Amino acid sequence: MMLLKITTGTEKGRTLELTENTPLSIGRSESSALCIPDKKISRRHAEIVSDGENIFITDLSSRTGTRVNGRPIQQRTPLCPGDTIQIGETDLVLEKTEEASAAPAPRVPAQSETKQAVKTAKPQNPPHL
Repeated sequence: MMLLKITTGTEKGRTLELTENTPLSIGRSESSALCIPDKKISRRHAEIVSDGENIFITDLSSRTGTRVNGRPIQQRTPLCPGDTIQIGETDLVLEKTEEASAAPAPRVPAQSETKQAVKTAKPQNPPHL
């Protein structure tokens, strides 16, 4: 699963999941999937799309442009995990996460915890037979 995390700007802290074959529109317009109220961002600024294997960003002829890792993009540009996208005053980072389907590993108690559990489970005055 791929996430887009906003690391600076008015929407800092927000995270969006990228959905396969569903374009993520970014802009100032309220109709954008990611609406960012920043005057340096065009109403329809950029679009990110994932085909399941690859992720691409396209600048939609915005007034101030889009940068990936500090470089202006002119055409559809591939993205990789860790890439930083700069749009207006906002930075976004593409992150890959592990699927949530895997169960977390069980916690193994420390040796001191195990000894304490045995000590408290042992009767103080065992019965004599």
